[in-house]
Amino acid sequence: MNTTETNFVQLTAEPSATSPGKYEATYIAREAGAYSVEALVTRADGKNAGQVAAGWTSDPAAAEFRSLKPNRVLLETLAKRTGGEIVALADLEKFVRQLPERHAPITETWTDPLWSKPFVFLFVLACFVAEWGIRRWKGLP
Repeated sequence: MNTTETNFVQLTAEPSATSPGKYEATYIAREAGAYSVEALVTRADGKNAGQVAAGWTSDPAAAEFRSLKPNRVLLETLAKRTGGEIVALADLEKFVRQLPERHAPITETWTDPLWSKPFVFLFVLACFVAEWGIRRWKGLP
């Protein structure tokens, strides 16, 4: 039983801006896995001029794990921009004790259907009454 899933994407190569006679196409792999490419060159008269195949693997999340050392500068910048803070390991217990006293904003999403607004309901009702009145006035069914 073959459990692999194959998807096809057709790309058209464009002439290279830097190398005459070279054509380029870009594909960005968004999911981890094995990829293969088959390039088919067609002449202006429609006949095949050549064909080549290649393959590669991609793991977009791997860049995150290339270094296990924390990027302290990035974390400090992120904390400063978002109102957070960097907590040292020695200060962790103190930080945990202060958590119940800290203010944490609560965000709630409210949805209010358009039909529940009285002016919208009255506008729609007026449109129906106007349409009915125009049909009766013009003698339409």
